Amino acid sequence: MERSFKILPDSDYGKKMEKLRENTKNQKEFVCSFLKEKGIETTGYYLTGDGFINKPYKDHEKGDITLYIVPTESDLENFGKMLKKPISEKLQGFKKNSAISKEFANRCIEEKVIINLNEPWLRDYFKLGWQAFNSSRFRCEEGLFIKINSDQLKAEDNPEGFEEIKLSEFYSVVERYGDK
Repeated sequence: MERSFKILPDSDYGKKMEKLRENTKNQKEFVCSFLKEKGIETTGYYLTGDGFINKPYKDHEKGDITLYIVPTESDLENFGKMLKKPISEKLQGFKKNSAISKEFANRCIEEKVIINLNEPWLRDYFKLGWQAFNSSRFRCEEGLFIKINSDQLKAEDNPEGFEEIKLSEFYSVVERYGDK
């Protein structure tokens, strides 16, 4: 069964999605500021760690934080000795014992930057068991919309804060705002 919903902003899911959006923005601003301050011109970055999701790391976990960049020629020239060998998508992580890596991890801890960002689990809201499902989300000025499809989804499965809308309304919103 396929169904679509508008998420009420004051719902548990809506609040968690807004918190995720805020944390994502804060993380991006922090990383971009750090890279600029250090003169790193990367064309992209990836941040990861082995700690909890959606929570800042503690001091004893700073060794688990890794910053990867897609280095420019200038980055390779200036920071090449601090970088590991390339992995997928030309990403190169900073070596754990490098000055950049250590300073980055320390500042992540000090500024309580959330490393591992993850959206709320839809299985916590819908009775989907362990069966496969697919979903799509769309955020626009009208709010947050979600479409979910699963053989386990039932017509009476209406989590609190999920206002059911017609599928045609979902697609209409996507069509109106899709290119913006």
